[in-house]
Amino acid sequence: MLRKLVSMRDALSDPAYFGEVYRGESLASWRVLLIAALGEELTDTERELFHAVTAREREPLEPVGEFWGVIGRRGGKTRSMAVLTAYLAACIDHRHALGPGERGKVPLLAASTLQADQAFSFVSGIFSASPNLSDLVETSTSDTLSLATGVDIEIRNGNIFYDKKAYKGI
Repeated sequence: MLRKLVSMRDALSDPAYFGEVYRGESLASWRVLLIAALGEELTDTERELFHAVTAREREPLEPVGEFWGVIGRRGGKTRSMAVLTAYLAACIDHRHALGPGERGKVPLLAASTLQADQAFSFVSGIFSASPNLSDLVETSTSDTLSLATGVDIEIRNGNIFYDKKAYKGI
């Protein structure tokens, strides 16, 4: 069970969380999908949009274990998954699941090093621009943000064996 510090709906609309970094009509479908994926009930208008993009009559009403989408280039995948990653790491209380001194990990995988760099830029930008999140970053490396919540966001290339930039000698 997720112990939400703030609902996804509220975080998406609140300028202190994601309201300023994830706005605009082009992201309306993504906002609905993120709200539904976290198990939150949709409004009737949101449910119509949900049905239009999923062909499902209703949202799941509980957090989903997996989210699959067929989305083309420039469809908002990386930006939306950066918001979801930031939410899971910063807006969910994971202390009940972690042992003393243990840190949680929220991975965000990308198809290439270039896309992983873009995803890291999005995630870093979210934390920099959001007043309620900016103070949570304790340390940052080239691919990891360590948060005061006890969670590390790790952004990695999910296909390391085929990434010529990362493995030129293989």
